[in-house]
Amino acid sequence: MTIRHSYFALMNLSQPIGLLGIPVLIGVFGVTSVLLVGGAFYLIAAIMLVLFNQISVELNE
Repeated sequence: MTIRHSYFALMNLSQPIGLLGIPVLIGVFGVTSVLLVGGAFYLIAAIMLVLFNQISVELNE
């Protein structure tokens, strides 16, 4: 459950990035490649949060 909360928190932080050229990247590389790289980034970031114990205790309650 905690990993899911971290994942959604990262997604909410990244939403303004769509205004910075994601449509151009999709046009150049294709939507599948961009989604695959984005998903891998989110997964790595969530794992790093768990490994480095950066998740607040309040999320576990």
